[in-house]
Amino acid sequence: MLLQIILGMDIDATRHLITLRPEPEGSLGSFSIHNIPLTGEEFVSVEANSKGVVIDHVPDHWTVKKG
Repeated sequence: MLLQIILGMDIDATRHLITLRPEPEGSLGSFSIHNIPLTGEEFVSVEANSKGVVIDHVPDHWTVKKG
């Protein structure tokens, strides 16, 4: 949950939806995090830098939107 707050991400597993705030809170620097669980069997990877957050490896039936 803390990671979701820092990255400005909301994961809704029932709707298969990931919502991103347009810009994360404060300065994050540059980093990547792999294998963030969405459900018991589905994961995503996140890359963050000064330009924002990018989500990689999104399962086909999931949607990512900017909120």
